Amino acid sequence: MMSASRDRRGPEPSQPREQERQNRMLEPQKRRRLLIDGDFQFRFMGRIFLMTLCCSLLTLTVLFAGGLLSPRSLGFQALLALILPSLLFILYSLALSHRLAGPLYRLRRILKEMTDGNLRGAIAPLRRKDELKPVLEDIRRLRERWRGDLLELRSLVNYLEEMDSAHLSREHLQRIKELLGRYKLK
Repeated sequence: MMSASRDRRGPEPSQPREQERQNRMLEPQKRRRLLIDGDFQFRFMGRIFLMTLCCSLLTLTVLFAGGLLSPRSLGFQALLALILPSLLFILYSLALSHRLAGPLYRLRRILKEMTDGNLRGAIAPLRRKDELKPVLEDIRRLRERWRGDLLELRSLVNYLEEMDSAHLSREHLQRIKELLGRYKLK
């Protein structure tokens, strides 16, 4: 009977590699890659670049219209006025996009694990300057609730499997119904 219930739970995380991976997940991660989610980050940087370019063009137009720039001096000054702020904003937007792309990547990975049925281990906190911390906390609470409910259901099912059918506990069946009633399935 005991081996059947162990099979339903899946293998224990006693393997050193799995334990090492879980320990690494608990530590805040450092950035290792320049681009985490290239599509997202390029769209983000492109929008920042377009906004910066528009602002630079508007600034040049105002300076030219106000007589602060002449048509002869537009060459090098215009180039500096357009390119320098754009480059600075692109670098800033890359750093800023890491604060979003990293947590989004991590949230998607956690949700995939949950979809695959893995509710083991704790969820490591995000880096100090990362965004989306409230979303990660919501997912952490959801995962813990599901994990707690499923562990309790497993315990109740194991207990009922060991019971004689004549001695089935109505309390335990009621508790299973309560736990299942928390979830809207239809």
